[in-house]
Amino acid sequence: MNCQAGIPYNRYGCWLDRIPFIFTTPQFYEVCFAAVLKIIYTADDSTRFVRTVINMTEQNRQAAIWKAVTISAIIVAAVVIVAGCKKKSPKQPETKPPQQKHSPSLNNVIKAARTWGPAYKSWYGKMAPDFTLTDITGKRHKLSDYRGKDVMLVFWGTWCPPCKMEIPHLIELRKTVSQDKLAILAISNEKPEVVKKFAADKKMNYTLLLEQGGMPKPFGVMRIYRTVGVPCSFFIDPEGKIKFATVGLLSLDSMEAILQAE
Repeated sequence: MNCQAGIPYNRYGCWLDRIPFIFTTPQFYEVCFAAVLKIIYTADDSTRFVRTVINMTEQNRQAAIWKAVTISAIIVAAVVIVAGCKKKSPKQPETKPPQQKHSPSLNNVIKAARTWGPAYKSWYGKMAPDFTLTDITGKRHKLSDYRGKDVMLVFWGTWCPPCKMEIPHLIELRKTVSQDKLAILAISNEKPEVVKKFAADKKMNYTLLLEQGGMPKPFGVMRIYRTVGVPCSFFIDPEGKIKFATVGLLSLDSMEAILQAE
């Protein structure tokens, strides 16, 4: 770090390396002597001092001059060391206060939608009807067992092109959000062997449930297909209430935005 370009710091400062050279120049002593005389002549006893200097012999006069020069040099050197070339502390970088992240509003999320739209608006804020279904491995799942975490219900079919396009986004969502915070339940009314083979081919990493009819309103693959179409998703909050519902192809960004929205 430099105090000035080309002059490095030592442990006392940056100009100390040049002080011996400065003290050996005649111009330095002439300047110092002139400064001392100026101070002396402005003092209260200046008249007495001038007379003393005039009455001095040449030898004494020279000794007094060199003594004054020496004292002046010491004073100047002390000033340079203490004040003139003090190493400046490096500036600390300014720290900005952390910005709080604001959750997007559902209205803004809806405005940004391109491949989907809201559905089942009359159900927003209502308790989701409970149901129990079996997954492709034979395990039973009850919706109310997932209280305390977000739940995303996806009604879909292996024959549905938009449903197939949505699968990679659901796979990424499952990788992004842990299971203790979000349950993804995809519900189909097709035969178990068809869904099993399809899931293996697509490497689907979320829970796949099989419906055999009789789900409570507004749920049910055929009911939804005849009403709004598939894919259709319901977002249920940790209290078990329907927060939002969509129809159409959801991207990963849209899924995350809806989950985070207030």
